[in-house]
Amino acid sequence: MTTESSNTTANEFYFTAVKPYILQTAPSNEERDVRGKDYVYWGENDEYGNFLYKCYSECPILQAIINGTVDYVCGDDIVLNVPSLSFEVNREGETYRDVITKALLDYYIFGNGYIQVIKNFAGGIAELYWLDARYVRSGLKNQSFYYNEDFGKKWGRSKKTVVYPAFMPEGEDATSILMLKTPNSRGTYGSPVWESAIKSVMTEMEIDKFHLAEIQNNFAGSAVINFNNGNPSPEQKAEIEKNVTEKFGGSENAGRIMLSFNKGKDNATTVERLQSDDFDSRYNDLAKKTQLQIFTVFGANANLFGVPTESNGFNAEEYQSSFKLYNRTRVKPVQRYISGRMDRLFQMNGAITITPFTIGENTGEQTVE
Repeated sequence: MTTESSNTTANEFYFTAVKPYILQTAPSNEERDVRGKDYVYWGENDEYGNFLYKCYSECPILQAIINGTVDYVCGDDIVLNVPSLSFEVNREGETYRDVITKALLDYYIFGNGYIQVIKNFAGGIAELYWLDARYVRSGLKNQSFYYNEDFGKKWGRSKKTVVYPAFMPEGEDATSILMLKTPNSRGTYGSPVWESAIKSVMTEMEIDKFHLAEIQNNFAGSAVINFNNGNPSPEQKAEIEKNVTEKFGGSENAGRIMLSFNKGKDNATTVERLQSDDFDSRYNDLAKKTQLQIFTVFGANANLFGVPTESNGFNAEEYQSSFKLYNRTRVKPVQRYISGRMDRLFQMNGAITITPFTIGENTGEQTVE
C-alpha cells in the first residue's frame, strides 16, 4: 500500500508531453452547393482561393516557378491580330497583354483565370479586363459567374455581389466572363498544376518560419520546462499545456516543449534545453525533399527559374537543353490553349501570335523552340 509520505518524496516526478505543433491542414478543395447561394462554394468555408494565394505569396520556390512559367508562356510578346479591335489600353491602364498575363498568372495559382469582356453596340469586343480569381465564384457548369471582393471572408461581408453570364460568341450580353480553366479539372473550379504538392509547399513555408524564429526567439531549440511545485490535476495540466503551446509551440517559435511536473526544488521552475547534433542537417534534408517534389509536379528544372542547385554551373547550352523539354511539354500546350480561347473570344483563327521566348535581347538565334 502506498503511503502519503511516499507520494511526496523528492524523487517522484510526472512527465507530460505537449502535443507537437501540427502543420496547418490545407483546407479541403471540396465544392459544395449551399442553400440560398446561386454559386458553388470553393472549398471549405469558401476559403480555398485565399489559401492558394497565401501559398503562392509565402513560398518563394512556388512563386519563382509560377512567375517564370507565365513569362515563358507569354514569350517575348503577344501580338493581337484583330484589326477591328479599337483599344490598346483599357480604362484601368491595362493593355491586352497585361490582361492575358494576369489571367494566366491566376490560371497557374488557382487553376482558374477570368477575363471580363465588354462588347460595343455593334456586338464586337470593345474592352477586356482581368478579374482577380480570389473574388470570383462560379455557378454550376460555369454558366454564370459571381464577383465580390468579400468572398473568402469569415465575417464582415458588406459588398454586393455582381453577377455575370459566361461569354458566348453569339451572345448579346454587354458584359460577360471568359474563363480559363486547367484541363485536368473535374469540377466547377480548376485544379492548379501544383495541387498534389500542397503539403510540400506548406512544409517549405513552415521551414522558413522556423529558421526566422531561430534568429528572433530565445526559445530556439527544443526544451524541457520543469514545474517543481507538485503534480497538478489533469485539468490543470491541460490548461498549462495549452498556454505553453500557444506561447512557445510551433514553427514560429522553433521548438517543441515537454513539460515535467515535479515535487521538489522549493517550487522552482527550471528550463533546460535539449540540443540535437543533426538538427540543421535534418531540416536541410527536408527542404531538399520538399523542393524536389514541387519542381517535380511542374516537371521543371530548378535552374530554369533562377533557383541555385548543388551543381557547379549552368551555361546557356545547358539552359536551352533543359528548357527544350519544358517548353514542349509544359509551355506550348498552355500557349495553344490560350490561343484557342482567344480565337473563341474574337471568333477568328490566329487571333493572337505569341512570339517565342528568347534568352537574350533581340537575338533570334537564341530562340528556344
